[in-house]
Amino acid sequence: MLRVISKRMLASHTEIPPVTTAVKVDMTELLLLRERINRQRDAAERISVNDLIIKAVRQSLARNQRFCMTLQGNSYVLTERTDIGVAVAVEDGLLVPVVRNAGNRTVSELSQEVKRLAKQARTGSLRPEDTGGGCITISNLGMYGTYAFTPIINQPEASIIGVCAIEDELALLEGQVTVRKKMILCMTYDHRIINGAEASQFQSDLKARLENPLDILL
Repeated sequence: MLRVISKRMLASHTEIPPVTTAVKVDMTELLLLRERINRQRDAAERISVNDLIIKAVRQSLARNQRFCMTLQGNSYVLTERTDIGVAVAVEDGLLVPVVRNAGNRTVSELSQEVKRLAKQARTGSLRPEDTGGGCITISNLGMYGTYAFTPIINQPEASIIGVCAIEDELALLEGQVTVRKKMILCMTYDHRIINGAEASQFQSDLKARLENPLDILL
């Protein structure tokens, strides 16, 4: 596994002209919404912050189709699929199972599918159809307290999103000092496929959805 990962990471780093940009997202309302959703749920049915981010990313993909494009030889290929990879740490390595048909699933359905894929990844029982073919990957290091990082693109995808830790931050709200929950959201993209303006538009759209989380559930 380490040899395969090493080969793929080196190829990505040497073949792709990567650019990483970051935005700061106010996650306060999303955390409150998640708390309300989980209040009457058993532990196995509770949704995570990552589940809501996956749903928001899927919605942003619909408005930014360039992120569903791959470069195959000299041809640019746009796929209609919006399957999303989720990086899962396993012993001595990393696997990226893919959530299929993310756009047709509710947040609860996404949550159950991510739990299933993560469990199978960690037990070595992923099926061939559970990997490959994603158009974007989400890598979450927030649980480790990571403030920011530069994720490496999972070829042949055009981009990858790095989710960082949520931290308390003082902010002015209607003239009053208050505590808000802020998070850095990093994104690395292939500059052969996506330009800076398109990347900024995507991140702006994603930031708006996360800061107005009721839109994610619609």
